[in-house]
Amino acid sequence: MTRIAHWGAVNDPPHGLVAIGPLVNVRLVAHPKHRASVPDVGPVRLMIDTGAQRTLVDDALCVKLGLPPIRFDEIVGVSGKPESWPVYLLGVRLGLSSHPKAQENAFAVFGAEVIGMPVGPHDQHRGLLGRDFLANFELGYDGPNGSFAIMVPATRAAALAGPTATPNRAERRRLARQKTGP
Repeated sequence: MTRIAHWGAVNDPPHGLVAIGPLVNVRLVAHPKHRASVPDVGPVRLMIDTGAQRTLVDDALCVKLGLPPIRFDEIVGVSGKPESWPVYLLGVRLGLSSHPKAQENAFAVFGAEVIGMPVGPHDQHRGLLGRDFLANFELGYDGPNGSFAIMVPATRAAALAGPTATPNRAERRRLARQKTGP
């Protein structure tokens, strides 16, 4: 059976995974259940973090998108102290394909209440994909080869494969242009 997944790799295995972690390019889109107009932004690089309970996105990016916070939550981060951070409704769109070298031909949108937190100027990512995101997928991590895969569980793969994937408005326009030409 073919797996549908988001495939990733780093240079200089296995040290690349240790030095910068598994980084994923996603698109930030409107939350599937929220009608607010949010521009489709990306690629945005997020790091997979199995130690993070929630998904975090750079607060400056959320503010730039004009997202209103829905509330503020107390979060205990690396400082070990509870701090109040804004929570935003946002969709995280992950491109999928059936092979690491294949073009992405499907996607999954994870609608979440993401935490807006500052990202350091030297970070190579704009946020973290936490366990709330990862709970929807299977994660393959091949340290010696410096590769990883975020796999759609077989029970959900049929709903995301090929033409049955539900494109957003921008994706529908792109597909229409491909069919009719420029």
